Amino acid sequence: MAALILLLYLLLGAAYSWVVPLDKAPNEVDHFLYVRYLLAERAFPVMQPIAADNETMEANEPWPFCWLMAWGGS
Repeated sequence: MAALILLLYLLLGAAYSWVVPLDKAPNEVDHFLYVRYLLAERAFPVMQPIAADNETMEANEPWPFCWLMAWGGS
């Protein structure tokens, strides 16, 4: 049973990778906006209660690789 689940996981992962190009995932724009905010403000964005008021929706999950792109590359 575990082998079947693993095989299904690998097949679905491969299909997703084939259908969605590496730089075109649904949240790539938000990651870009998050890094741009980090570079411009040198601070973390603060989540606002109203979603439309946020600079980026990624502000609720500050990823370490975004920090590295912002501070490691400048």
